[in-house]
Amino acid sequence: MARVMIITADPLPMPAQPASGAGMRAWGLAAGLAARAHDVILATANTAGALTSDEARRGPIEVESFPKGPVFKVAEYARGDLTDFVRARHPEVVVLQHWGGARDLASVACPLVIDLAGPHWLERWFWGADDLDADLSEKIEALGRADFVLCSGQWQRRYFLPFLFMAGWRPDTRNLCPVIPFSWFPMAADTWPRDPEALVYGGMFLPWQDPRVGLRSALKVMDRTGRGRLHLYGGPHPSGDVSGGCFDELWGDLRAHPRSHIHELTGFDSLIKAYGHYGAALDLMAPNCERELAFTTRTIVYMACGLPVIHNNYSELSGWIERYEAGWSLTPEDASAVEDMVQRVLDDPEETRRRGLNALRLVEERFHALQTIEPLAQFIESPCFRDDKVQRPLQWVSRQRRIEELENELAETRTQLDSLQGKWWARWARKGRVWGPLVALIAAPVVLAGVGAVWLSVRLSALRDR
Repeated sequence: MARVMIITADPLPMPAQPASGAGMRAWGLAAGLAARAHDVILATANTAGALTSDEARRGPIEVESFPKGPVFKVAEYARGDLTDFVRARHPEVVVLQHWGGARDLASVACPLVIDLAGPHWLERWFWGADDLDADLSEKIEALGRADFVLCSGQWQRRYFLPFLFMAGWRPDTRNLCPVIPFSWFPMAADTWPRDPEALVYGGMFLPWQDPRVGLRSALKVMDRTGRGRLHLYGGPHPSGDVSGGCFDELWGDLRAHPRSHIHELTGFDSLIKAYGHYGAALDLMAPNCERELAFTTRTIVYMACGLPVIHNNYSELSGWIERYEAGWSLTPEDASAVEDMVQRVLDDPEETRRRGLNALRLVEERFHALQTIEPLAQFIESPCFRDDKVQRPLQWVSRQRRIEELENELAETRTQLDSLQGKWWARWARKGRVWGPLVALIAAPVVLAGVGAVWLSVRLSALRDR
């Protein structure tokens, strides 16, 4: 049994607590390791609001995974004190959720695992991060510190490998970046009869997600047929709204529509209970490079709650959904195809029910959090430092830092120059550029006259000496 600390900055699926995908990912890893009899502390930033202040003061609390399952501990940390928080608990392995957490964690005396749960650098691009070059350097340096990395999908693995090689990982590294897909727990057996004409869409507002075509097309069918209801659960990310208001217009239109019902972000326990009442999930997003790589949390949760999904046809999950007939996949920007699909769901509740049961079976067989944990569990059982781990800054990272230093020196020099240009003599010098030529024209005859007078004086003096 090993003492493992999993660290995330995101909100966890605690009772009455809205949870994010990253928080749920960390929870699934914690449950999987706890099921292998490891001593697990799942630590979340105190800004994420996982615990009440009284619970946080008491220290780690024991919680059960979903459904009743392995027990592990949950604790809160302050970002500025993360290193001391970790060192005080003497873990044998630290698992960081995303590479960004390395910024707050100094070196620790145990192997470091980084869970690359999604294309986080691309997410930063979509939310308009200030300095993507610096973010990239931070990512590479964090990966260079890691002893083991994992990710959530085979497509993501191909995306992450070049970054790992840039960070000093060798292509022949054993078990290089294994895949643990986002996984959860089957939440319900056959809970039918549900409302087969109720569709649901849930999720936080994020700038790389665009569900407009799917949602508007579904409501168009409902208006035309006079049947169906669309339930929506959403709101800004609890850790910080990075959406830039991109959902404001859509959410306003949906709020005003008679066949849509807006539910604000709610506790995860309440959310999964609500999901058990609906017939199918509308899970369509316009494609972009982030969506194509994402192994989407909400999709797995829908299916774990027995909801068949109307899903994109371009993701890694699409193949699994088609293979298990756990829903339907189609082109999300084809409004007529979406309308036809929603019509089929409304017209054939038995087929919807069948695919909902298949969705539960897919989660049970392929995406169960207690089963997919194997690659990480194997490392935890024999943790070790990476033999070829980079102990010095990488050459290109050093070069990037030198560029940043030179840019700072240039900015400081420009500030000093601006200050000098405000001096009176500098202002006169600048004015001289305008009236200097005129003064020269006026002064030239005077100077010539003076030179002539001196010459004449010298000549006269010479004549007198004779």
